[in-house]
Amino acid sequence: MPDAFLGWIATCFTAFRTELDAPTAKLYWRVLGDVPAPLLDGALTLALQQRVYPSVPRPAELRQHAETVRQRILAAYPWRSCGVCSTSGWLETVIDGVTRMTRCSCIERHRSLWHQLGAAGPPLQRALPEGGRDEQ
Repeated sequence: MPDAFLGWIATCFTAFRTELDAPTAKLYWRVLGDVPAPLLDGALTLALQQRVYPSVPRPAELRQHAETVRQRILAAYPWRSCGVCSTSGWLETVIDGVTRMTRCSCIERHRSLWHQLGAAGPPLQRALPEGGRDEQ
């Protein structure tokens, strides 16, 4: 488990005034280890803002918060064409009289931004049972 994650999970447990032990940290790592750091930070912020009961959020709840943060980033930073590629994201290139389509560099710049913000990957959300709490 990376030190950065261990520091993050320790901060999470400290924020909820709960002691963190090694087996619990390992469990959280197994469930949240693939979540990008910016999304984990946002998930903790959401948990602190929305928590009405004093216990530490379960791993699935933090994953759900991370997906909420990811969706907010995607909505806040939609792709906009650069103007060179019109509105398609594609450029026409003629090679030996044959027109070929290539991706515009504005698409890669946008993907790079989403990657820096932690939002480039697939959805993180896992459905929670009724009541919104995971029974792990």
